[in-house]
Amino acid sequence: MIKPLFKLALCTAGLWVCFQGYRQWQQGLPPSQMAEFAMWREDWDSALTHLNTMRQQNPHDQFIVAQIAQCYDKMGDTKTALSLYRSISRYLDDREDANRKHYHRQRFRELMALANR
Repeated sequence: MIKPLFKLALCTAGLWVCFQGYRQWQQGLPPSQMAEFAMWREDWDSALTHLNTMRQQNPHDQFIVAQIAQCYDKMGDTKTALSLYRSISRYLDDREDANRKHYHRQRFRELMALANR
């Protein structure tokens, strides 16, 4: 009886240590990785928080604006998303780094088509 209880206590303690370590590790990540994780988890509010922090640090990075637009779009606020995409439309049409911008360029076209109906 003691062996199974000991194993259970040991497993519980191990899981607790892993969880606490993960929390500490996550708090030390830069905003870019935090935003990426939040978007992967579809936690759009948290992603927006981290993306806005990135935008303050890098105000000329237009890909951050595209990611913010994506978050608003996923949250259902297509008007804000369209407005943000419009503000970077030249950036989206530029062929440089086209693969990275493909989703955003395509979604901008879809939102423009919906707005013109």
